[in-house]
Amino acid sequence: MARRGNRRTGGAGPLIGVAVLTALITAGVTIVVTDQRGGAVAGIASDISGAVGGVLMTPVRWGEGVVASVGSFFGGASLNQKLKDENRALLQWRDQAKAMAERLDAYEKLHGVKAEQLPQGLTGRLISESSGPFAKSGIVNLGAKAGVKVNWIVMNQNGLVGRVIAVGSDTSRVLFLADGDSRVPVMGETTRARAIAMGDKTSAPRLAHLNTPALMRDGERVMTSGDDGIFPRGIAVGQAGVAPDRQWRVRLASSASPIDFVRLVPPSNFPPPLDPVTAPSLAPPPTEGATTTPVQGGVLPLAADAAGIPTAATPEA
Repeated sequence: MARRGNRRTGGAGPLIGVAVLTALITAGVTIVVTDQRGGAVAGIASDISGAVGGVLMTPVRWGEGVVASVGSFFGGASLNQKLKDENRALLQWRDQAKAMAERLDAYEKLHGVKAEQLPQGLTGRLISESSGPFAKSGIVNLGAKAGVKVNWIVMNQNGLVGRVIAVGSDTSRVLFLADGDSRVPVMGETTRARAIAMGDKTSAPRLAHLNTPALMRDGERVMTSGDDGIFPRGIAVGQAGVAPDRQWRVRLASSASPIDFVRLVPPSNFPPPLDPVTAPSLAPPPTEGATTTPVQGGVLPLAADAAGIPTAATPEA
C-alpha cells in the first residue's frame, strides 16, 4: 500500500508543475499584450502602489506632525519665557523711571527750578506731499480751526518728525527732518555734545557743527537740545553714527515704523520781557546845584574845561 501511494504522488507532481508553468506563461503573455494595447496593467499597478504607499506613509506623516507639534510647543515655551523676562526687565525700568522722576521733581521744587513739561497737544493724521514746494514735507489734517500755529512740533510714537511751517484753516504743512531746509539743534543723551541736524534729502540727516574733536559717540541716542527755543528739550531724534561717506549722521527714530498718526504740540517759545530792565547806576547822580571839584591827576574829564586840568602825565609849568 505504501509503495502504491508513493507512485501516485510522484506521478501527480509533474502534472502540477506543468500546469503552474503554463499558467505563468499565459499570465505573462496576457500582461505583455494588454500593456502594449493601453497600459491598463501599468495603471492598475500604479493605483495599487499609490494606495499601498499612502497607507504606509500615514504613520510617517503622523510622526512628522507629532514632532512638529512638540517642536512648536517647546518653541512657544521658549518664546513665552523670553517675553516674561523682557516684561520683568521693563517693570524694573518702569520702577526706576518713576523713582527718578519723583527725585527730580523734589530737586526742582527744592531749588525752585521751573519745569519744562511737554503739553498734551493734538493728534492728527499725516500724509506725504509729492507736489509741494519742499522735497520732504507732508500735510496733517489739523489747521487753524484746531488751534495749530506755525512752528508747532510734530512727532510720532518713536520720535521727532518735523515742525509746522504753514497753516491753513483745516490743514497744515509739515517740514520733515530729512528736508534740505530743516535745521534742528540736537545733543547726545550721554555726552551732551551739541550739533545741528541738517537735512540733506536723505533718510539720515547730517550732524554739523560738532565739537572738535567730536564728543558724540557712535551709537549714542540723539535728542533735541532746545537751544533754539522752539523745539522742546529731550525729544528723541535718532541714533548717531558715522556713515560710509565718513560724516556723522543721525538715523531718525521716527522712521522706525510708517508715519501715520502724529501728535502736534506748541513750541517752547520763551517770551521776551515786557518791561525793559535798566542797568544799575554805579554812583548816585549829583545833587542839583552842587559843584564838582576836579581831582588832581584824574583820568576822566569831569567838566567842560577839564582839558586844562593837569594830570600826572602832564609836565608842570
